[in-house]
Amino acid sequence: MKKILSTTAIVSGLLVIGSASQAQFSGPYLGVSASVAAATTEASKKGGAVSGGNTNEGSGNAGQAFPLAALDLGYSFAAAKGTNIAIGATYTPLKGKIEGKSNDSNSGNSHNVEIKDMYTVYIKPSFDINKDAAFLLGASYSKASASAQNITSGPGDLEGYGFSAGLRVMLTKDAFISTEAVYTKFDNVTVTDASTLKTAATRTITAKDPTLIEGRITIGTKF
Repeated sequence: MKKILSTTAIVSGLLVIGSASQAQFSGPYLGVSASVAAATTEASKKGGAVSGGNTNEGSGNAGQAFPLAALDLGYSFAAAKGTNIAIGATYTPLKGKIEGKSNDSNSGNSHNVEIKDMYTVYIKPSFDINKDAAFLLGASYSKASASAQNITSGPGDLEGYGFSAGLRVMLTKDAFISTEAVYTKFDNVTVTDASTLKTAATRTITAKDPTLIEGRITIGTKF
């Protein structure tokens, strides 16, 4: 009888632990994140002969690091034992800039593209490590408003796809903290340059494969 009671107690304890793990990573949640981000691109400029015979063409890598902050809202549900899936969205009210100068000595103009008002929708499976922690993997779609200096047309909206990986730990029954590495690759950006030089013809600036890399920390709570 004692053995039966002991066995029952052990099984019940394991079930409670398993249930706690599922509950801690299930349900709606809200978070605020802060990131150190780096935006990079390969920029090029073509067209527009200027006085002296210079073509004002060239290419070069451009990039800049900057801080970002975002709101994160989502819902996580149990998919299998030890596995949850979160579906959510983030909104970044801040803006970042990709800037750099051409490698061509004939071109002193900068390639500047500003990205702002970015929102992202994502799906993020999580895999329990223990009752308080889970490993995260994510796939996402992002869209942002893009603008450039001294242009006559473009670039319009910026769209891209990304992925992430990280760790989430429960601080209390409801509060959590997560750390993630996030990689987002956007479509090419092409704009027409409105030159300030009277002798210059129309020029086209292309930012190839703009990429955003983030190291992100999120603090939030589930409901």
